[in-house]
Amino acid sequence: MITYFLTILIIFFSCFLAQKFCVKIQSTETVICKKTKSANIALFIACATLTLVAGLRYWVGTDYSNYYYLYPSYKSIVLSDLSPLNEPMLPLIGKLTSYVFETPFAMFLVSSIITVGSVLLNIYKETNDFAFVTLLYMFVGCWHSSFNCVRQCIAVSIVFLGRHYITERKLFKYLLVCFLAFLAHRSAMFCVLFYFVYSEEFSKKRLFIITIITIVISRSHEAIFNFIGWMNDEEFVFDIY
Repeated sequence: MITYFLTILIIFFSCFLAQKFCVKIQSTETVICKKTKSANIALFIACATLTLVAGLRYWVGTDYSNYYYLYPSYKSIVLSDLSPLNEPMLPLIGKLTSYVFETPFAMFLVSSIITVGSVLLNIYKETNDFAFVTLLYMFVGCWHSSFNCVRQCIAVSIVFLGRHYITERKLFKYLLVCFLAFLAHRSAMFCVLFYFVYSEEFSKKRLFIITIITIVISRSHEAIFNFIGWMNDEEFVFDIY
């Protein structure tokens, strides 16, 4: 707990300084916080603190042991054997980092730079309330998720960083982002749908339909898994999780 308390203290103090160092500019609609060099340094300290705590963790996270024991296979993998269909991004990170530091900690650190560092720096570009957003990022589970679902969080981070292609309506570039995320985790293929959902107007009718579908799917997971098993001609093992 001491680590968490110190982390929160450093973050809050750094974000507070960044807020003070900013130059507030009144625009026609709102107040814009223009970051000075000192503000950027303070924000970098906050971002680096979260990244280092996540990246240098030891035996923290449900999947930590899996990736730790898989690291020797990542390190010895032949790059030409990597297939886009087998989620090669984390093995590739493990392989490349082994050329510099032959330890799984380097792999975890680079993963945290992608999932925590790059995301936070991107968020800081679009907010004026640095402390609130950073603490929100921590306490809603985004930060802690990076301790566990490493591959999934890499995929989520890549899609998050490329989300502006949705609003800019640049389909090809967004598809490239989704493909890059797909290399980290196959579930990223479903993120392609975000591009088309964004263009649809939201309504009470649409909310009602989504709610009904969600209820039906949540109550029918056993039948769905059995169907998946039947399609693959093998038993699909599932539990309450």
